Amino acid sequence: GSLPALQWSLAQDAQAVLAHNRLLGAMLIDGARDIGVKLLSPSDPAQRGGSVMLQVPAGTEPGLLIQTMRDQDIWADCRSTTLRLSPGHVTTAAGVLRVLDMLAAMTSG
Repeated sequence: GSLPALQWSLAQDAQAVLAHNRLLGAMLIDGARDIGVKLLSPSDPAQRGGSVMLQVPAGTEPGLLIQTMRDQDIWADCRSTTLRLSPGHVTTAAGVLRVLDMLAAMTSG
């Protein structure tokens, strides 16, 4: 079951987890701005939760975007044309850069 995962999660340093999430969220926000992807969540970390919401790039079908991401072991979801990214415990900076590279390729045509 999920008990070992819950126990592992509870054993983590909450402040370290928050700092990790904030760092990756800032990377997503800054990277999205750099490539011209519209930010839909507040940029101020004090005003948003652990997820970052971005506008799906114009001309991109959300379902295809999610499937393409999953094919590359990137887990996210779309709600209409809102791409929801939630960096967690095991998300790495390299993983965030992979997402941004994928989005950059979609926005460049």
